[in-house]
Amino acid sequence: MSILTGSALVQAIQDQNKESEAVEALDNMVHECKSADASNTCDICPDENPAGHDEYHDQFSMQATNINNQGLDAQLAYLGESGCTADAEALLRDLLA
Repeated sequence: MSILTGSALVQAIQDQNKESEAVEALDNMVHECKSADASNTCDICPDENPAGHDEYHDQFSMQATNINNQGLDAQLAYLGESGCTADAEALLRDLLA
């Protein structure tokens, strides 16, 4: 579980009815993190096997979509596990500003 899940910041987002805005804003961040994960772990050469390379990256994109479809808590949990807590927190604070 992320340090942000259930935090005062998340509560403020919910109290101000900005949860859908937060989910939408975090959507890109989740996709960017999953894309970076794919790039860091892919050992398929795009020049030698473009279809395999694309399929590998597509799997990570689908994982990001699944996380995003689960809502704010799932996004924050994933981003926390990925070391993106500070970025997610900054984005949420911007929504409240």
